[in-house]
Amino acid sequence: MVARQRMEGDNAFEESNGSMPELEGRVAGVSVVSRPELSEALSESRGTDEKSSPAETGNGTSPVILIADDDAMVRMLAASSLGKSGFKVIAAENGRDALEAFQRYRPDLVLCDVIMPSIDGYDVCRLIRKEPQTGHIPILMLTGLEDNESINRAFAAG
Repeated sequence: MVARQRMEGDNAFEESNGSMPELEGRVAGVSVVSRPELSEALSESRGTDEKSSPAETGNGTSPVILIADDDAMVRMLAASSLGKSGFKVIAAENGRDALEAFQRYRPDLVLCDVIMPSIDGYDVCRLIRKEPQTGHIPILMLTGLEDNESINRAFAAG
């Protein structure tokens, strides 16, 4: 798995506050980022120097993270881990649902799989980036694709 960061009718999304069964450690190349590290990254993306926990952020609500992945296990693991750390998690099982959830919830961070049904992660990223009001929101692309073409395509999408 390659990870890179770049700073510059029915809704099939789920909300979680950490009520899913606890699963710890590494599963299929997925590792959990600690709350202080993620809170710091979200504070930086908002333009603040705060090092507060999610529950203590500016408007008194937890930061919202959108997880877009067609793999139910990935959604469950991420929602469970992030929810227990105080983040509000919205999960979508495909690109179309991810865009609907994005418009509805305006998350603080998007975790997006590349290969999904209906609309792939590249197009989800591109569509979020093209809007001036949402172009600043951090997006982390999740993929098992390790070839340079796929990596470059993710960066080109935004």
